[in-house]
Amino acid sequence: MFLGLGSAVAEAVVETCPVPMERIRSQDRFGEVGPVDYLMKNYEMGAENIVKKVMTVLSRKHAR
Repeated sequence: MFLGLGSAVAEAVVETCPVPMERIRSQDRFGEVGPVDYLMKNYEMGAENIVKKVMTVLSRKHAR
């Protein structure tokens, strides 16, 4: 279940312009403190994770 700002934005987007979408988000974990590079890797929010999500969306879009 997703709650919060991300869900509100996703709902507004798909209601006005139905598009396949994926969200990058931190998993349900306690927050940590550290260097940005470490946190981005640890929470899977780096460029490689974004590319992976984009590829997932594109594969669904082209499957239609």
